[in-house]
Amino acid sequence: MTKVTLSINGMVQSSPAFVQPDGSYQYYIKNLNLKATDDVKVIGMDARGNVLDTAGVTIIN
Repeated sequence: MTKVTLSINGMVQSSPAFVQPDGSYQYYIKNLNLKATDDVKVIGMDARGNVLDTAGVTIIN
């Protein structure tokens, strides 16, 4: 996995975050104004943008 992005209520965000060599990543979400009721998924992709894995995210306000 080389990059991740978010899907929020079915809309995939256009700016991915790059995965570091240790497997970590950071994604700035403050400007997205997420709510606990939003359906949020993190999407792991390879260098070509092919989806490798998807996982749900719990939002706590």
